[in-house]
Amino acid sequence: MLFSIVLLFICFTLSNSQPAPPQWPNYFTYQWTMAHVYDDIQLPPYNTIPTVNTTTGRGRTYYDWSLPAMIEYYHDICIPIFESTSNNFTCNFLNVNETAYLVVTNPRATGRPPCCIYQKPWNPPAPDFLEKAAGVKYNGSGVYYTRPVLWWVLDDPQDPAGPFGYSFFEDTCRSSAENKMCTPSQFFFRATTGFASQFFDNYAVEKPDPSVFAIPDSCLNAKECDV
Repeated sequence: MLFSIVLLFICFTLSNSQPAPPQWPNYFTYQWTMAHVYDDIQLPPYNTIPTVNTTTGRGRTYYDWSLPAMIEYYHDICIPIFESTSNNFTCNFLNVNETAYLVVTNPRATGRPPCCIYQKPWNPPAPDFLEKAAGVKYNGSGVYYTRPVLWWVLDDPQDPAGPFGYSFFEDTCRSSAENKMCTPSQFFFRATTGFASQFFDNYAVEKPDPSVFAIPDSCLNAKECDV
């Protein structure tokens, strides 16, 4: 494990400077391609979207901290963090009212119920989470294809689900007296096998229609997920 974590970071070009981490806006939306690399050889961060030993799918995220609420739509394959079945089903990962729901839109052959409660209480990350969360470190610069990016990694020793990586396009960063804003480019996280990354596109700072965070009827009597 220690060897893997060391390898995880050798792709970074480290810098002596320590830029302040950016904040998310209070609301946004973006689309993404998720790549689940299911071996332990190709470790993030990735300069391009991987293709070897990888499954990919498209999705979209909506975020509104004023509620607070967040939803991720997984159009092709679900987020690969559940042990009891494969992630070969489609889903929405809804976080609202301090509850995280797994909403199954097509169970395929997994037998997953229409909805279950992943965790409660659970809130989306606050806009300034990279400034305040335990275990956040600047991990240098890199590229996404040919475009420079800046990386931060959240590796809280109290959270076995980590590490988590967040990159932002360097040429979009703008600072003010209150905060620093950058366009996000990639997010990686540990999966059931290997790692998964979301590669973002069509990022827009616009307030989502509140209806996207509506709790479906299938979740009204939802039980805890059998992960």
